[in-house]
Amino acid sequence: VVESFNRLAPEILGETIARSAKAIYVRNNILTIECASSLIMQEVRYREQEIIKEINKQAGMPVMEKIRYVS
Repeated sequence: VVESFNRLAPEILGETIARSAKAIYVRNNILTIECASSLIMQEVRYREQEIIKEINKQAGMPVMEKIRYVS
């Protein structure tokens, strides 16, 4: 899941934002993403459902339910 996010991020978020948002781990179906700033966090949060949908689609099953943000 972490690798999927880091691979999909430039496509979903754009190169600039993807460089500032990195998935760091998954626990209990919650992906934790480290964001460089609150602005980046807000942009990723805006696209949260799209990110979850794409990662679950690539996995072929629900592997992620939520995203947690840290900075």
